[in-house]
Amino acid sequence: PRVGETDWGENRLLLTKEAQAILDEHNTYLDGLSTKFSPMTFPPTDWPSVLSPYLDPMQSFRVPLVKKVWSKDAQRQIDKALDTGSMKSCVDAINIIQSVPLTINDYIASAIRWAGDTSPSAGMRWRKLKKYPNLDPVIVPPKPNTKDMVAQGLDKRQRQIRHKDYNRKLKRKSERSAGLRLLGQTLHECETLTGWDFYLPHQFDKRGRLYHTSYFGHHNADYIRACFLFANKTPVAGHEQFLFLQLANTYGKGGGSEDISKRSLDGRMEWVEEAGEKIYAAGKDFSTDEAFAFWSCADE
Repeated sequence: PRVGETDWGENRLLLTKEAQAILDEHNTYLDGLSTKFSPMTFPPTDWPSVLSPYLDPMQSFRVPLVKKVWSKDAQRQIDKALDTGSMKSCVDAINIIQSVPLTINDYIASAIRWAGDTSPSAGMRWRKLKKYPNLDPVIVPPKPNTKDMVAQGLDKRQRQIRHKDYNRKLKRKSERSAGLRLLGQTLHECETLTGWDFYLPHQFDKRGRLYHTSYFGHHNADYIRACFLFANKTPVAGHEQFLFLQLANTYGKGGGSEDISKRSLDGRMEWVEEAGEKIYAAGKDFSTDEAFAFWSCADE
């Protein structure tokens, strides 16, 4: 098509819908071939290591202790700190964190899969959940053509609205694609790791912060963070009050006018006692209408 506001304009090549669909399919396939570091089902190698926490030499060379260090001088300072032992406390900390065994919370993983069911009978449950990926299909109109809009009699303000609407829908479509991809990857990792103890190798960034190397980890969306449990469990008898307070803080307004998390400590404890049966029902079977109506309203 010929586009542009002047008589000169410019010519652009556009793909047919069929060609665009084929290109999108191939791009999705190529995205899947990009390097994605995964959790380990064996304890990671401690830092500092000649390689990295990963046991595969070809993979480990891609995982430095401090990632994205572009300056050679900075890398020399890091190497010197490791040699002299001045980074020992930091290295000890990262080794402790990455040596903690984790397991998949099967109940949460099942709830995530159930909530994301896009079949007509499911009733689009994800719409009621805060911070869950938006799975609504997005239809993006053709890109607005200024010359055509002028010919239609649209003024400048109306043309701006048309452009903003196009950009907004284009962004939503991109976010939906990214959300679907992340959701699929998360459920695949949960399925693969179910029944295993696993570990998350960690790295520093240039600021000294710690991040897990694998894309599947607790530094991600809330629904992904909820998939993790500590493998080494211990009874919480005598410490239930901390769980009760967390329940109240997490529930928040819960679709009502009062924010439960703003109550006094005693007030939050009382709310947990009052809502105890509903809380227990949500933890027993998330899929019943009564349980979903309760837990889907929570702020977090």
